[in-house]
Amino acid sequence: MSFTMERSGISDRALDLADRVETFVRETVVPFERDPRLGAHGPSEELSMELKALAREAGLMTPHILEGFVRGTWLEAGRGLS
Repeated sequence: MSFTMERSGISDRALDLADRVETFVRETVVPFERDPRLGAHGPSEELSMELKALAREAGLMTPHILEGFVRGTWLEAGRGLS
C-alpha cells in the first residue's frame, strides 16, 4: 500500500523528514511486526528501547529539534509526519 501527501506549501526540510520517516517505518519498523517481543498490549520495554535507538540513529527520534538544539516549528514537524 502506498500513501501520498499534499506536498505544496511544505518546506523542503519537512518533506525530507516525511520521506525519511516513511522509509524508516517501511524498512525498519514493519519487519518488527513479527517480533515475539510485540504482544497484544504493544512492544516489550526491550523492543521499545531498541526501536527508539534505531530511530535515534536514523536522526528521527526528535525531528522538531534541529542540529545545535535549534527548534523547528511544531507545524512543520507535524506536516512532515502526517
